[in-house]
Amino acid sequence: MRISISSIIVSLLLTLILICFLQLILKSKKLSQLIRTDFLLILSLPIFLRLILPVEFSNTRTIRSTVILPSLYKMGKKSFVVLSLFKIDIFQILILIWLVGIFVRLLFLSYNFFKVKKSLNSLFSSSKITKEIRLNDNGDRFTICKFNFNHSPFVAGIIKPKIFLPNYISNKDIERIILNHEIQHIKNNDLIKKLLLEFIECIYWWFIPIYTFKKQANLIIEMSVDQKVTENMNSNDYFQYVESLVSVSKAVNSKESVTKFNESGLVSNFTLSESSSLVNRIKFLLNEYDYKHTSKYILALVLLLPLLLTSTIFEPYYASPKKVVSTSSIKKSGNDYILKRGNHYYLIIDGNNSGEVSNLKDQSIRGLPIKNGE
Repeated sequence: MRISISSIIVSLLLTLILICFLQLILKSKKLSQLIRTDFLLILSLPIFLRLILPVEFSNTRTIRSTVILPSLYKMGKKSFVVLSLFKIDIFQILILIWLVGIFVRLLFLSYNFFKVKKSLNSLFSSSKITKEIRLNDNGDRFTICKFNFNHSPFVAGIIKPKIFLPNYISNKDIERIILNHEIQHIKNNDLIKKLLLEFIECIYWWFIPIYTFKKQANLIIEMSVDQKVTENMNSNDYFQYVESLVSVSKAVNSKESVTKFNESGLVSNFTLSESSSLVNRIKFLLNEYDYKHTSKYILALVLLLPLLLTSTIFEPYYASPKKVVSTSSIKKSGNDYILKRGNHYYLIIDGNNSGEVSNLKDQSIRGLPIKNGE
């Protein structure tokens, strides 16, 4: 297993293709009626895995790039002298900028963590929130926190997660449905998944499509919970669940003021808030009534994508400067010829091997005889 500039470039190109395909599915009305949530979830896994492991393995098949990558490497290896002290090339400068960006983004992520923690502590010490302990149908204990300011329900806390419910949800049936949804988030460890997405965003901060993928992944997390909660519901309960989402959406959008707690970043990287994805979730739920799972064979093929994405890599191919010979030294005499060994060709000048030939149609070697060798 090896990481290189080529493996990173290929990984980002392949993930870009998959992100575009995922976006096409999510935005297309026709495709959204055909594609199921389990397919979206499985499709997002290769993107996630390839971003975490942009590597090439021992069984990776290498394809030679003779134009694009060699030109890119040649440009990247141009060096500059800094203050007459040391040399640095373009690749090293870009890597340095990349690392500095990662450090800055991690600082902001840490800042947001303490910001959310401070906001939650302020809530607990104020009269805007009340706490209670409840048991679900399986006897599991969950902390329920009710607040009287405007926001959709959310979950906060990775180690000891708490469910936050707004007071405007007064209907007991709707409250029960929403609680089941939030409890499913906790069971799925979705806050940990979201935190991993934040770290990936910090690492690939300069890769613009990563921000689209983050939104896609958050939406798919919500939709997979919707599917899990509703898969065994009858038609009445199913549409009551959809109605609960509509009620929350209307309640959030009808309020004109937003409290200082929301402005301070309470619902941030370390919480699971659903207000931004409610409309899309409602659309998918209406499309997925009478839910049918995607074929296991199709899901298996999609799961093979990570292997396919790591099975091939492009590497630059160019002659080493030490082996490059000027065309003026090729006299096309009896001592100059091209030696063929297997599938490889070598330039022999005055009886000496001057290096491998990558292009037999090169004008400088045209007319030279080709001899078979062992």
